[in-house]
Amino acid sequence: MSTTLTMTTTIAGAALLIPARIILPVPSGDKEAHCEGAESQIYKRFMGYLPHVQNGRIEIKILSAIQFTADMTGYSDAYIAKYLVELGLRAPREAFPADFLRFADRALERAAWEACAPSVHLRALKEYWENTTEGAWPQGCKPCGAVTGKSDPRWDELLL
Repeated sequence: MSTTLTMTTTIAGAALLIPARIILPVPSGDKEAHCEGAESQIYKRFMGYLPHVQNGRIEIKILSAIQFTADMTGYSDAYIAKYLVELGLRAPREAFPADFLRFADRALERAAWEACAPSVHLRALKEYWENTTEGAWPQGCKPCGAVTGKSDPRWDELLL
């Protein structure tokens, strides 16, 4: 018998049950940075829409809220996901849009000193993925050739 830790949070007046493995974004302590501008609108729309998504899986709720926020603000899904990761969002890979995953996979292949290297937040997200079984890719496999354009045969075997 397994036990899943959960946390009930009230967001925008609605209760939201969040598994302990999900970390929602939190704006930085600098109130001036989040009082105005497009970034504050991204955070407010995402957190405001999240409890209203009609789905039982939190990964789908997060993905839907990212897509809704992108539609409402005019930014791409990948930019919204990147900004939320910078604010601390940690969730399994399936909670993120494909464009963001493609960006993350390409950036994470680079060394820290190279151009287009992953940010501190992206490396923290990778560490989160590696430490959770839901978000980790099989050892040595790349996700369906997202980076190289060629499918890894070991990944194909797992899909059969």
